[in-house]
Amino acid sequence: MFTRITQFDSAKRFANGNWTDIHLVMPIINKLVREAGWVGAVMQNFVQLCDHAKNDYPAEVFADQVLTVISKPKLVGWQGSTLYSRIAELVQFLAERDNPLDLETGKKLLRIIDWLIDQGDRRSASLQQSELFRSIKVN
Repeated sequence: MFTRITQFDSAKRFANGNWTDIHLVMPIINKLVREAGWVGAVMQNFVQLCDHAKNDYPAEVFADQVLTVISKPKLVGWQGSTLYSRIAELVQFLAERDNPLDLETGKKLLRIIDWLIDQGDRRSASLQQSELFRSIKVN
């Protein structure tokens, strides 16, 4: 998903690590991840894209996309993958990058963390208790 080539000298954006124009392709990303993110291979590519673009990827958009995906009844190809830890890693990065978090984004990221804990991701348990989320309460 926009990330196979990491260096292309003629490119002005995306392939050379310049993701400041991520908003230009966000409608495509949004539709794809919300509709097919339940498939492990699609989500792996999405997480890789977010990792490449993490300095420019909007935290609230990421949270909304992930919350949509994890609300699906069945996640195919996720078991035994690194998706849980990679999502936790991105949640931590985005929370640190946007610290202090606005309340709504913080709540959304905490809901993702809660879900990750339910899936057995231990890193998320310590992240939930971190200073980043201490002041945010989810009802």
